[in-house]
Amino acid sequence: MKKLIKLSLAAALAAFAIGSANAQMVTLQTVQDYDGSIQQFNNNQSLTQTFRNVTGVETMTYRFVSNSISTTYATTLEAYFVEWDPSLNRAVGTPIWSPVTLQVIPASNTVGWSLYTDRNGEDYLGYDYTLTPSQNALNSSATYAMILRAVSNTGPGATTRIGLQVISDTYNGNPRDSFAFGAAYQLGGTSGYSTLTSSSSSAISNNSDFGFQQLVITPVPEPSTAAACFAALFVTGLVGRRLYVKRQQAAAALVPVTVS
Repeated sequence: MKKLIKLSLAAALAAFAIGSANAQMVTLQTVQDYDGSIQQFNNNQSLTQTFRNVTGVETMTYRFVSNSISTTYATTLEAYFVEWDPSLNRAVGTPIWSPVTLQVIPASNTVGWSLYTDRNGEDYLGYDYTLTPSQNALNSSATYAMILRAVSNTGPGATTRIGLQVISDTYNGNPRDSFAFGAAYQLGGTSGYSTLTSSSSSAISNNSDFGFQQLVITPVPEPSTAAACFAALFVTGLVGRRLYVKRQQAAAALVPVTVS
């Protein structure tokens, strides 16, 4: 009986391992690859970061940047977490998550902005801001996106507008992808959410992403990881069956035989 109990526990642990493989959150960062490129927010412009091959997006900490040492205007943003059509590069249906309150990024001469250094050794002003969509039951075969849309006056010129870091797809001529689970897009002239579902966004550049001080997501497990878990469960089942058969054979051998 004890063996069967241990076997049941082993099977439960193997099943738990499979579940864990399907729900392992990871913390990522892209700001370490920043080399000075910026995508600014113009009036009514939307900047989008997509996600693919994930089952969860917990938190996103963007790093906003100032284009120069000039003071940038405070900027008000709408945020939408949506399902994304990767063939048309636009939002699908209604938002999955969108905070009721607008997100306000303060002027760059206020508290919260800090001085950082990019990978080329150049200093820049940055402001970290966290959104928490807390989506942990996403369809792994679908594509999702977080869209930020500027709804306030972003300033009269390039030196007065905030932007997001663009983590480019090459560095020193070498191709790279700092965040393999998505890409960055932009769309100008968005008058509201309906525009985001009817107009296609343009990729910033192939495989580029925005700068994140932190991203907490749940990727789809690698095929080798899932296969290993299922193999462990299969072996556990085989061992269990073998022990069960042996137990039954031993019990049969102990049945008394009556000789008449």
